[in-house]
Formats: sequence, C-alpha cells, structure tokens
Amino acid sequence: MNAVFSTLWASVVRTFVPLIVGAVLSWAATAGIPLDDGFEPALIAVLSFVFGAVYHIGIRLLEIYVSPRFGWLLGLAKSPDSYTAGNAPAQPGLVADLREHASEAKRVYPVSDAHEPTVSVDPADRSKPGILHAERDGDNI
Repeated sequence: MNAVFSTLWASVVRTFVPLIVGAVLSWAATAGIPLDDGFEPALIAVLSFVFGAVYHIGIRLLEIYVSPRFGWLLGLAKSPDSYTAGNAPAQPGLVADLREHASEAKRVYPVSDAHEPTVSVDPADRSKPGILHAERDGDNI
C-alpha cells in the first residue's frame, strides 16, 4: 500500500467513525420521543452533525493533549501523516509544477530590491505638512 493511499484511507476512516457515532447518538437521543414525521429526520440530521463534530473535536483534543492512544476512538490509533506539519506524502510532479509557475511569475513580474518604492519628503513641499514624494526606479508614483 503506497503512502498516499494509506494516508487517504486513514483520513477517511477517522472522518466516518465520528459521523457514525454522531448518527447512533442522535438516534438514541430521539428514540422513544414522539416527534412529528416531518420534523424527526431534520432533528436527527442536525443532532448527528452536532454529536459527530463534538465527538471528533473532543477525541482529537484528547489525542493531542492527553495521549495519542485516544486516536483509536476515531477508528485508527495513529493519525494520518498529513495532520502533522511537514509530514505530508510527496506528490509526484507537484514540486516541479510549483517551480515552473514561480519562474513564470518572476519572468512576468520581475521583483528585486531595486524595484522597491522609496518614500521621501519632496524638497519643494517640505514646508507643507504631510506631503510625501514617492518614486520607483526614478519614476514618480
């Protein structure tokens, strides 16, 4: 199993487990409560989302701040590498594409220290408060 598929699978499992937990909890919370036939599905949907989100956030906080072993409550004990900064699996061609776009942008929009605008007080306007003179490469802006 390659790294991309492994990370994707772990992410899918750790997403769907809280959704299933939320659906079961919302069904259990509304079981035995007489509700209108049109209102019950909407209530279950909202409660599923709320319970699932609270469950997922709570377990992630426990996993980060208490112990990584709480991750098994999300379906897998180990979080995908893409959750950790700098450990995402490399995607073939992505770096080359980024370099190509960066070099194209530099060619179209050249940037260097010489092009930085400079702001100074115009000697002719020194007597006027708050008047500034700005130029870039000798051109007035």
